[in-house]
Amino acid sequence: MTALDNLQQQVKLRVPGATEARNTARDQLAISVEAIRAYVQGLCQSSPAQAASLVQAASMQLAASPVRSKPILGAKQGTAQAGIVNLAANATLLSGSKKKGNRLFNWEYSADGKVWIAVPSTPYAQTTIAGLTPLTTYQFRVSLTDKSGTGAWSQALSFLVH
Repeated sequence: MTALDNLQQQVKLRVPGATEARNTARDQLAISVEAIRAYVQGLCQSSPAQAASLVQAASMQLAASPVRSKPILGAKQGTAQAGIVNLAANATLLSGSKKKGNRLFNWEYSADGKVWIAVPSTPYAQTTIAGLTPLTTYQFRVSLTDKSGTGAWSQALSFLVH
């Protein structure tokens, strides 16, 4: 790294050939750093119980696994005409497992949050509701019926229909 820093200073002073030398040194350093990272990662994978201490000893940090949080219920505006909403449920969150099988998704919507209107159940985690009044905010919810019975309704999702 010190050699790379010195070569960068030479580039700033416009020393002939310094740019190529700096680029070569930079590339070699990047290759070395990646080799060290891969080596430490291999050690951590072979000894998961000691991974934290191995990473710390190498003056590195453990990367956090990215967390993607998909909501239980999502809504999108229909594209064909006004007053259509496409709903999609997260089946895994509703059922608590990734198992598929005989299950039905129950759908309801409300314009006031008090009176709920049932929509035909579907075997898929998605449905389309048509005939809604444009420029009105509706609430939507979903529940799952499987071999263990009908689950609780999801939290209501508010959505402005166009």
